[in-house]
Amino acid sequence: MLRGCFRFSSISLPLLGLGLGLLGGGCDISVKPFAGTVMQMTINVGPVSGPNEHYEIWARDQYNDILRVSGKYDVPAPIGGFTNFDKKYPYCTSDGHCVRFGIMFREAVSMGDPCMIDKNTGALLVTAAAYKQVTINGVTQSPEEQAAAIRARIAQLTTKNNCDQATPPHCGIAPTNLVAVLPYDPTPPPTIPFDTPATMRLGMCQAYWAASPYAYTPNPSQLTFPLNGTVYGTTNFNTTPPLPPTNYDGFRIDSPVNMKGIQELFITHETVDAADMAAGRADGVDPENRGPLFLQGLPDQGGLDVVHFDLSGASGEAGTAALYVDLDENPSAF
Repeated sequence: MLRGCFRFSSISLPLLGLGLGLLGGGCDISVKPFAGTVMQMTINVGPVSGPNEHYEIWARDQYNDILRVSGKYDVPAPIGGFTNFDKKYPYCTSDGHCVRFGIMFREAVSMGDPCMIDKNTGALLVTAAAYKQVTINGVTQSPEEQAAAIRARIAQLTTKNNCDQATPPHCGIAPTNLVAVLPYDPTPPPTIPFDTPATMRLGMCQAYWAASPYAYTPNPSQLTFPLNGTVYGTTNFNTTPPLPPTNYDGFRIDSPVNMKGIQELFITHETVDAADMAAGRADGVDPENRGPLFLQGLPDQGGLDVVHFDLSGASGEAGTAALYVDLDENPSAF
């Protein structure tokens, strides 16, 4: 998307020169090269990650070298902008471009998430305190009706054991929880009692978000745009009748790692223990002693510029991956 730019299709030469002069004053319409890999993946099951575990993606290239695959993402500007951002988060640049190794699985949304709040007041979005009475097109909604709509949406994506701490509690109605695929981040979510005053809750959640740009808090109104953090996508999820039909399936990772000639793709389950901490491996990853396999696959029938994999695991896990590996050589223009 071009912000603050003029778009034109046909124009006379004198005007074209004028247009380019205007664009040269701060509007960049050049196309940035990308020599990495775009990975579009699906997984049929999402084991929710524990506090000391995550999953790593690896590729064996045409030279039989094992590549640890990272993802690249631009994080939204935090409060106060990106001042000293790269110093606080060494895996990010000063303008918010971050590269992270590893993925983790978290409940995409939870009825009792302690930081799912109005970011101005600190009131929980599942409570009437987060809303004001509104009238739209002659229809008036009370604060409680708005909160009930949010709870109903969360309930469609969570199980009966997924509840808040209200009296009586509000719980989900789905057979399984929707699971999100996130960049790995060890920041532990805060534990905040349900009856904590909103201003105090707001401060505690702001501290959690400030700890990492990937500290995840869902947005129940738009799961693809969390209140904080980054979402690659979800594992496979389908509602069952009588719930309204909803399907989520797939996640995308843009990696700066060029996987041209890839011969194998696999995902390992990694945990952090005392030995890792003693060796300085805060994420628990030792490339020479990787964790157990979670998913693995070899290239099969693909398409133009796409390498395709069917992935399988020892415990019944399954998935697919479509890798776009020739983006630096693709002659397509627009």
